[in-house]
Formats: sequence, C-alpha cells, structure tokens
Amino acid sequence: MALVLCLNGCATAPKSLSKVNSSTMNSLSTIGTTGFYHTVSRGQTLWRIANLYGVSIEELVSANNLYDFTKIEVGQKIFIPRSKSPGNMYPLTEEFIWPLRGRLIASFGQKWKEETIKGILIAPVNNKEVMAARSGRVVFCNQNFLDLGKTIIIEHPGGFWTIYGRLSEVFVQPGAQVNRGVVIAKVGNTTQDEKVFLHFQLRKGIQAQNPLFYLP
Repeated sequence: MALVLCLNGCATAPKSLSKVNSSTMNSLSTIGTTGFYHTVSRGQTLWRIANLYGVSIEELVSANNLYDFTKIEVGQKIFIPRSKSPGNMYPLTEEFIWPLRGRLIASFGQKWKEETIKGILIAPVNNKEVMAARSGRVVFCNQNFLDLGKTIIIEHPGGFWTIYGRLSEVFVQPGAQVNRGVVIAKVGNTTQDEKVFLHFQLRKGIQAQNPLFYLP
C-alpha cells in the first residue's frame, strides 16, 4: 500500500472502521443531564477515559481546558460532557505503551530547532530498543525520510498511526504484522544532528495527536 506522509502537516491513509475502547472506571459524581465528573485512577489515560464514555479526546480537552496539560494525575476530576450511564461502557481493547524506555526531552507542540513538534522526543536512558507502541501493520520503512533519517510507520486499528523516527537500526519490513511491545528498531541520530533520541508521533487519520494523552 502506498502511503504519502508529511510529518509537518498531513497524511493520506485509508479510513478504518475499527472502534478503540477502554476499561474500568472509578468514582462518579453526577451533576445533571449535561454530564458528570470522572475521578482518574492509577494507570488511566485521557484516551482510556474518552473511550470509556464514548466521547472524543477533543471533547475532553475542550471541556476541561487540558490544552496545556502534559498529563493527567491520579485523583484529578475530569468532566465528561455527556450523560452516559456506567452500563453503557465499551469493552476493552489494546492500549498504547511507551515505545522507548527513556527521558522525555520535548513534548507535543513545543519548539525544537525552530519547528513545532508534532509528537514527542524521547532520549534513551540505558536501552536503545524501540518497541511497537501498539499492535498493527508496518506500512512504511525508509532509510532517509525527510529530516528524521531511518523511519518506521505502523498502522493500527481505529484509524491510528504511529511514527518512529531517528532510528539507527530497523528490524521490520513493510507488510509485517507486529505485536505491541515487540522490538522494531534501535534509536539513533541523523546526519544533521548527532544527538540520540526517538521522534515519536501518534496520529488519528491525518491529525497529529498529543501522545501523552494516550500513553500510561
């Protein structure tokens, strides 16, 4: 399958009809017909909470003014802008994991070398192995893609795509099915910049998402 991707703006990709879902909720405080509050429990992400109640991440971000937040915290109250019964919860599907064990050096929307980052930058601490953030199909591998050097793109159910740039070694080929957590590459640098870190993006369709809303 041909995939055309511009990391600074857009991507062309087939639409997926798969639903992405979530798991158990904690305390609720009903506030009438306009919605209610959900109390964040350990391990929950904004994406998990959104799918728990069948709302979009954009709705939660807007309703809770989360634009400047890099993460949500245990005990935090998240307003759910719809009146959904706990009995209407969706079944659980696979969630995202961190693609690299390391240190976050730049977040979504920050400036890096005069450009706005469409993902996050992660520097390795000990291990340079890069893992698939979620199960899916490898649709793109390139040895010198734009300014990211060696790059992998994986397509996931629900219309999601993950992008892994600045790699030193690549262990997968286009068309390969990979499971969440499998090692797909090692992080490296580029010819333009010798610093070692992973450039990781998460997109839904053509829209770049803040990975920190999806990662535990």
